[in-house]
Formats: sequence, C-alpha cells, structure tokens
Amino acid sequence: MIDYKDILLYDKDAPMLFSGAFFWFFFAVVLFGYTLLYKKNFARTGFLFLMSLFFYYKSGGYFFTLLLFSTLVDYYIGKYIHRTEKPLNRKLLLAASIFINLALLAYFKYYYFFVDTVNGLSGTNYEVLDHLSLLSNTFAGTEFDISSVILPVGISFYTFQTISYSFDIYRKKLAPVKNMIDFGFYVTFFPQLIAGPIVRAADFIPQLYQKFSLTKEEFGHAVYLILIGLTKKMVISDYISINFVDRVFDAPLAYSGFENLMGLYGYAIQIYCDFSGYTDIAIGVSLLLGFRLLLNFNSPYKAENITDFWRRWHISLSSWLKDYLYISLGGNQKSSVFVYLVFPFTLAAMVFVNSFSVINLSALGILIGVWVLSLIFKQKKIFRYLTWAAIAAMAYLMLDIYTLLGKTALVDPNWYAFWFLIVTLVSWVLTVIFPKIKVKVTTMINLLLTMLLGGLWHGANIKFIIWGAIHGVALALDKIRIAIYGNAKKLGRIEHFIAVFFTFHVVCFAWLYFRAGSRETVDLMLDQMFYHFGFELNDHLKTFYLTSVLFASVGFIVYRIIAASRGEYSRPNRVAAVPFLIFRDLINLPLFNLAVLFAWHVVFFGVQFIGSYFGYVTGESLGLAVMPEMLQSYRIIFLLIAVGFIIHLLPVSFKELYRGWFIKIPMWSKVLVCVLVVLILYQAKSSDVQPFIYFQF
Repeated sequence: MIDYKDILLYDKDAPMLFSGAFFWFFFAVVLFGYTLLYKKNFARTGFLFLMSLFFYYKSGGYFFTLLLFSTLVDYYIGKYIHRTEKPLNRKLLLAASIFINLALLAYFKYYYFFVDTVNGLSGTNYEVLDHLSLLSNTFAGTEFDISSVILPVGISFYTFQTISYSFDIYRKKLAPVKNMIDFGFYVTFFPQLIAGPIVRAADFIPQLYQKFSLTKEEFGHAVYLILIGLTKKMVISDYISINFVDRVFDAPLAYSGFENLMGLYGYAIQIYCDFSGYTDIAIGVSLLLGFRLLLNFNSPYKAENITDFWRRWHISLSSWLKDYLYISLGGNQKSSVFVYLVFPFTLAAMVFVNSFSVINLSALGILIGVWVLSLIFKQKKIFRYLTWAAIAAMAYLMLDIYTLLGKTALVDPNWYAFWFLIVTLVSWVLTVIFPKIKVKVTTMINLLLTMLLGGLWHGANIKFIIWGAIHGVALALDKIRIAIYGNAKKLGRIEHFIAVFFTFHVVCFAWLYFRAGSRETVDLMLDQMFYHFGFELNDHLKTFYLTSVLFASVGFIVYRIIAASRGEYSRPNRVAAVPFLIFRDLINLPLFNLAVLFAWHVVFFGVQFIGSYFGYVTGESLGLAVMPEMLQSYRIIFLLIAVGFIIHLLPVSFKELYRGWFIKIPMWSKVLVCVLVVLILYQAKSSDVQPFIYFQF
C-alpha cells in the first residue's frame, strides 16, 4: 500500500536525489503537468516554481522558507536599485543585498568555524546554539532542535545566484524581472538548485519570456546527457568511492604508497564524474523543459596549465568568482581598500590565535596603524617613510616568529602565519622599490584572495582554504609564466603531454587536501606515497632515477640554448637570452623533477611487475607474488579509473561521433538504449543511494 506521507513529506534520511527512483517519478509528474501548461508563459513559470519549491522541500525540509526569504529580499532590492539613479543609494542597496545574503550564509555555514575561532582567541568554551530556531520556537511555537546549526541544502549556490542578480542590475547589465513569480522561478529552478551550475540572471531570465521550443536533436542531446550523467555518477563515481577511495582516505597506513596514489587518482575521477555527472543531468533535464543551461565542465584534466584548468572546471563558479569577486577586488588593474586591509587584519588574527609575545603584538599594532595611514597619505612624501617603518616592523615580527618556531617548520600551524607574513612583506617591498610593477603585484594578491575565498566557499575548514591557496599560488605563478614566456603557441605532442601531466598532478595534490579529513591524513598519505610505495628501490634503480633527472635538467638547458641560437630572439639578444633562459628553467626544474618523480613511481611499479616474471628486479617490502593478486583484487576499480580517464581524454571529435549517433538513431532505439543503461545502473547501484559530493557545499 502506498504511504502518501512518504511521497509528500520530507525525510531527512531519504532526500530527493537525481540518482534516486523517486526523483524520476517526480520528474514524470512535472513533465505531465508541463505538457498541459507550456504554451502559456506565466502558467508554466508558476507551475515550475511550485514544483521547484516542493523539490527543495523534499531535499532540504523547512529550509525552503529561508530560500523564499532570500528570494523576496533580492527581488525587492533589485527593483529599487533599478528605480533609483543616485549612486550612493544604489551602492547602499547593493551592499544590503550582499550583507543579508552573506550574513545568512555565514550563520548557517560558518557559525561553528567562528565559535571555534573565538574560543581559540579568548580561551572560552562557547557552544553553538541555533538562535533562529530558538526565535521560531519562541514566537511560532515550533519544536526545532536548537543544539546545532544545520546547513541548508544548496545555500552556497542560490546565494551566489541572488547576489549576481543584484550586481547585474547595479551594473545596468540587466533589467529586473516583471514579477515575483518569475524571479522566484529563476532562483528555485529545481535541476540546478541544489548543486549548480550557478545560473546567471542575464543568461536565464530572458528565456522566461520566450516560447517553448525543443528540436528532435535537442531532445536526443538531453536524453544523452541524462544517461551519461547517471552513468558517471552511479557506475564510476559511487563504485570507486565506496569500494576503494573512501577506504584509502579513511586508513592510509593500511595501504601501500601505490594504493594511496591510486586512491588519489581515483578521487580525481570520482569528484569529476560525481559533479560533472550532476550537471550533465541538470542540463539535460532543463533542456527537456525548454531551458538552456551553459556548459559547466569541459574535460578539465586535459588542461595544459592551471589557468586552463579553471577555464574547464566548474566554469559557472570560476566565472562567477572572476566577474563578481576578482574584478570587485580590483582585478588586474588595481587593488581595493578591502585588499589593503584584509592582509594586516588576517595577520592579526593569526598572531592572536597563536599567542605570540606582547612585543610582537606591539609591532603588529604599529604595522596595522602604518598600513592604514599609508592609505590616507599615499600621495604624500610621508607615505614612503611610513611604508619603510612598517616594513621594518614586519621584518622584525617575521624574525621573531621564525626564532620562536625554530625547527617546527611546516609542522606547527603557526607557520601559516609565517608564510602569510612572507607573502605580505615581499609584495609590499616590491611595490615600494619598483612602483611600476605595483599593478602586477596587486593582481597576484587579488588572484590569491579570490581563490582563498573560493576555497572558503566550499566549507568552513582549513583544508578548503589550503586547497584554495594551492590553486591561488599556482594561478599567480602561471601569471608570472605568461609574463615571461608570453602566450604560448600550440605545444608539440611531447610538450603537451608534459604540461597536461604536470598540471594534473598539481590539481591532484590540491585534491588531497580537499578530500582528506585532516592534515594528519594528508601527511600520512604523502609519507606512504614517497617513502613506502610498496617496494624498495635498489641502488641501481636509484642511480637510474637520479641520472634521468640529471639528463632531463641538462636537456632543458641545451634545448633553450638551441632555441636561442635558431632565432627565438633577435641576433643582438641571443647571447643575453641564453643565460636568462637557463636561469628561468633552473627555477622550473624542481617542479619538473617533482612531476618526474610521480611518473617514476608509476612506471617503476610496472617495471617491477613485469620483472617479477624474469627475475630482474627484487622487491622487499611487497612480495612479487602478491602483486598479481593485488592487481586482480582491484581489477574492477583500476579498470573503472582507467575508463574514466580514457573517456575524459578522448578527442572531442570522437565524443561527437557517439553523441551524434545516439541523437540520430530512431526513437525505438533510444528507448532500447535507455532500458539497457537502466539495467546497468541497477546492477551497479550500491545498497544506499550516495549523495552528490557538492551537496555538502
């Protein structure tokens, strides 16, 4: 017997997911109602708005009221921004939109982080209390649990959407919607509500006033995306997560270094298939309803550099951060007051948390005071004297921290403050000594802050901030590379392979922090990968490895000399270019050698495996007889990881072939393929439906 309570009421233990059967029953109901109303824009918008609210209720419970509150606030703020022409009023209204949305996000997502920080600063023992639930219980008679703050599903995504709406109206790029229902539908549109892609108002709202249209090709493409998305999620992502990746990250010491490395590779494929699978389904479902969402993933692991990676990975987030955060901070033109102030006050928080001496606090106070005064007197001669005084105070503070920490480098959390201080000091000195490069330095700072805040957007945990910092530093270094090399021409096959290989491993290194439950897990996994790979290198192989690195290094230098001699530079500059090129490549060699080391571990494992049959190599910590058994036990896991990479790296032209084939086949063939995929999904399905990774954000 059907229990209608299970259908209509929210169950926190069984939220509605794309990979669950109930969602597709829900979507069938939506399609049935949509076929009756799609010809009338207002009717279809109102119907989809109500169904989207129900979808959010089934996914996140009573937090749909918070979603409605944000919708109301930004609808009216956008309306008033459009009406007024006074710059001050427009800025105040925009600031109100940003403050209200970020305040709600901070309360639900960062409350625990804030309380822990306060307790760390003051030595108190405050506990988290849900004050909003307490108010509701007091005045509305509800019975919500007030002992913890629950994170509303999708709040990070719809917060960014509503802020972008107010921003676009403020920048006069968009006129406000005609009515509240239209705006509510834009915010709550269910395919992308929970985990993106982040939809821009300028891209989506004009579609509300267009007639429904869906060609046969678009229908085939939509079904294709849904099938591909479900396969990515349920066949690849969930399987390797449950049966391998989660186990390795939970207990890295129980696995060899090779297994830890494969666990990291597995997570790279898992998160890609999970998130791109979700967005494929979202884009496909939206297209069936007549709405076109933009591409969110474009084979990110094909990227030749980290800048290219962020043009391919989570495109809606990276473009949002660029347009609404990076540019607002000053972009590549200048620095905002926020950028100037965030450094000393962040440093102050670090120093207070780490309980440094009173002398250090005095030096820090002078530093912050001078920094603020330098903003006021930046056009006067006193600015230079104040700046050098502050630099001296900062250098003293850095020296004192170094003396205090001594040999605990990179182990003690205080070193985060130390490295932050170094970045601040070097940046400031460069802008004072070389005023002409001030814009470039501030560009790097803006980029780093954007990625730090982008990392924090993912979660209130230091691991996400470190993940953002790694990408921020990598992007800044890539900017420097472009400034030195210029925009690279099309790379040759070998150069392309090296560039993609290196970029992928930088991304994987960042994924290590993103996925690991703690910094200790990161340390253990790195230790296993570099020192307990599963066998010992004998002296001959160590010599071979070191020789290969040496020859690669010398090869880089010789290559640059030949390039210069062939006319890479004009004749008068060739002699000067050679030492410059050598120096430049020597700087890059440690990074290249790190990439070689990763490749060496993988290649050496294969050499040892083959050598086990010929007796050329001896293994000690991992017996040769165990290797075939280990590979046999992981055959499905490694096969799925390999398939994930192969499909990901296939040329676009090849992918278009089988996509085009599916679109062109007759309807009965499409139905047959769908049935076959459903059977495969049923066989691959785990006992519990796994939530999408980005649901937690």
